[in-house]
Amino acid sequence: MDLGIDRQALVPVVQQIVSAVVQWIRKDGVSPGTRLPSVRQLALDNLLSQSSVIEAFERMVAQGVLAPRQGSGFVVARCLARKR
Repeated sequence: MDLGIDRQALVPVVQQIVSAVVQWIRKDGVSPGTRLPSVRQLALDNLLSQSSVIEAFERMVAQGVLAPRQGSGFVVARCLARKR
C-alpha cells in the first residue's frame, strides 16, 4: 500500500499516515474486519519508521477506525462514509 507520504509537507508524517489509511478505507469502501498490511511491511514499503506507523495505527484505534487483533495485526473496525 503506497501511502504517498510527503516528507517536505508541513503535516507531520504520522498524521499523513492516518489520513492516507482513512482515505483508502473511504475510497475503496473497505469492509470491517479487513486486515491491514503489517506494521513492518507498511513501514518498509513507504520508507517509514515502524514507530511512526505504530503511532498512526494507535491513533486510529483510539478513533475507532481500526481494531487490534492479537497475533494478526490491525483490522478495519467500522465502515467510513464516503465524502461527497
